[in-house]
Amino acid sequence: SYGLENGLYFDVNAHIGDGTEFLTAGGSDKWRNTPADRIALTVGKKWDDDRIDVSWEVIHDGDKRDGSQNALPDSTVHNLRATFRPQQGFWEDTEIRVGLENVFDKAYTGHLSSASRPAAGRNLKLTVSKIF
Repeated sequence: SYGLENGLYFDVNAHIGDGTEFLTAGGSDKWRNTPADRIALTVGKKWDDDRIDVSWEVIHDGDKRDGSQNALPDSTVHNLRATFRPQQGFWEDTEIRVGLENVFDKAYTGHLSSASRPAAGRNLKLTVSKIF
């Protein structure tokens, strides 16, 4: 992660998993519950002492398998988020977030999911949380 004084920030994270499953009949195979390989990049900007935060996230998953261990194609999804944190009155210590996930409505199946159950298409989420 890297943030600039003007509120612009970047976050990159990745995961490459590898595991071995030892079979009861002898021998070994790739561990069936190994997480998919993933790289994610988030670019965002904060304004007004972090009261407003807008970000774009790109997530790429590779080396995916379905629940039966059949290979799935790689997938890349884009997510947009906007967060508002009011600082006074009833709304103080509240966070209101709007997120649009899978912006381009990419059809894909998530890692370790059933091949007949694709991931959610484009979806809009509204989250309100309050600390008390």
